[in-house]
Amino acid sequence: LYPNVFCNNTGIIMMNIIKKIRQQYAKIDEFLVSKCSRMIWFCLFSFVLSASILSVYAWYHITYPAPGYSYDIDSWGHLIPKMVESGKSWELLANSVHSLRNFLVPFLFGLSYCLIGIPESGQILNVFVQSLSSMVLIIFFASSVKKPFLGFFIGLIWAMWYPFSSYYGYYFSEPISWFVFVLLWMFITRLLQRPRWSTAISVGMLLA
Repeated sequence: LYPNVFCNNTGIIMMNIIKKIRQQYAKIDEFLVSKCSRMIWFCLFSFVLSASILSVYAWYHITYPAPGYSYDIDSWGHLIPKMVESGKSWELLANSVHSLRNFLVPFLFGLSYCLIGIPESGQILNVFVQSLSSMVLIIFFASSVKKPFLGFFIGLIWAMWYPFSSYYGYYFSEPISWFVFVLLWMFITRLLQRPRWSTAISVGMLLA
């Protein structure tokens, strides 16, 4: 009697587990075809496309640099040559934090070298940040206008704008500044449309 009861209870439990797994898969399938998921895939596609275009620009300016110029034209990435020479990346980054005239940009360039470990890490950082800027613009415009593809083209133009292509071949700070400005503009617009404490705090932190 007891083995039969045990087998029956075990079978019921297993059937319930299988039923719950199938319900979860159904929710996942529903999410994959939902509007939110389409927006996520849309943004990921825009990020990859923007990064591909900017990588070509960066590769061109690294392969064919301007005569007489190094990667660090404006001295924003001055930590990277020091890290290459000393071989003490993390230690130099930690010791240089308090002596920088501008903390954020040189720190990010130095951090990119610590994580990637090649002199071209500054260019990779600029490509990544500019791709994020394009994706943020696409998210904002696609969610604000009736035709999401308009947002896609705005972000794509932002990434393909050739006069700015040289910024991705050197240690320039403009891509990082643009990313902050894009976020600031987006949050201010949202704050005017829907006043919220979280949006106000985000605007204040970006302004600071």
